[in-house]
Amino acid sequence: MAFNIFKKKEEKKPQISAEKPLEKEKKQSKKEVVKKTTVSTKGKKTSPALSSVLLNPHVTEKAAMLAEKGQYVFRVHKTATKGAVKQSVEALYGVNVKKVGLTTKPARKVGAGKRTVLQPGLKKAVVHLKKGESIEIISR
Repeated sequence: MAFNIFKKKEEKKPQISAEKPLEKEKKQSKKEVVKKTTVSTKGKKTSPALSSVLLNPHVTEKAAMLAEKGQYVFRVHKTATKGAVKQSVEALYGVNVKKVGLTTKPARKVGAGKRTVLQPGLKKAVVHLKKGESIEIISR
């Protein structure tokens, strides 16, 4: 003996005159469009504009050694992606990017005695260029 306790009961829809369904369909379609746009943008991380992806070049001894090999290091926005970094470097410097590597240094607490200070973290991008191309980086 089978019990159909898990099946949903079908609701009977009342019949409406010919003019009213058209009005309701228009109203429902507007609501659906609004819902679709809010759902599609929610929950996704949006990357910043191309001009604000690269914060500044990361100038250190190691970065200088990498620059000789055609790899350049930049500090980037915390929500930047590899694709966004690639597009912004190509747009700003007019070079062809072969590969992009990202690394994140988390923020950490540093203390001396009773006082503790939060050192900010940073996100770096190592940009590999194709052979024969270079970028002239001016340190601050």
